[in-house]
Amino acid sequence: MIIKKYADTYSCWRGLVEELAYQRKREQMLSWGVCVAYPDIVNAQIKDALYDPGMHLGMSSYTKSRWTRFLRRYFRPDLYDWIHGAKAKLLKYPSRGFVASYNLNHNVDDEDGRVGHNYGGCLSSLQIRFNPRPTVILYSRACQLDKIGLLDLSLIHVVAKELGVEAVRGEWVISNAFISAISQVYYTNRFKLPMKGHFLRRRVETNRSRDHDTVTFGPLKRLIKRNMQLKEHGEIPRSCPISELSIKFEAAET
Repeated sequence: MIIKKYADTYSCWRGLVEELAYQRKREQMLSWGVCVAYPDIVNAQIKDALYDPGMHLGMSSYTKSRWTRFLRRYFRPDLYDWIHGAKAKLLKYPSRGFVASYNLNHNVDDEDGRVGHNYGGCLSSLQIRFNPRPTVILYSRACQLDKIGLLDLSLIHVVAKELGVEAVRGEWVISNAFISAISQVYYTNRFKLPMKGHFLRRRVETNRSRDHDTVTFGPLKRLIKRNMQLKEHGEIPRSCPISELSIKFEAAET
């Protein structure tokens, strides 16, 4: 297991992504297609899951509607009630090291009927504990760090706030943590990162130079459009600060 320690969720996100992009040697990574990954399970330990330096969904090219879809994919509308019910149970026995675990929705289809994952849900488990210290624990089967990784970490942050205590740690365990030359088209532009020394430089630069009107691959087309929006507006329209996110939501209408 690869253990990493970070001060907060933001430094965790940037740290993991940019270590894969710039710092790890070829023999220290897995590589396939347009992706590179850590060669082992990653355990990211977050000292302060409550701290927010001004994160928002646009940092990862998302709008607020993507957060709602994320919740609906993995959770039921009882998530808020479960957290507060689990908190009450755990605090009845504060000296015991009990851990409460939420049962996620696994292998659910997209709203349009397509199967969302070939190998199972990307999130495996959400857990909370109070002893020996308040902690939110998230297990991810697989995570594209430079894109949906921000949503996973936002979940840890939002759940940590619901615990209602002054200090909360985060534990994020990822079985397959990777970045992609597709999502790096937006990420490197967003944070004005150099291409020199980037492990996926050739593929990222090739994708960056593509014209939006001629690209047919959906994920790349969307990210090129996001870069255009970022240049025009200075931010992704309908982005949302992490501080405004909530785990209260309604089930999709049928």
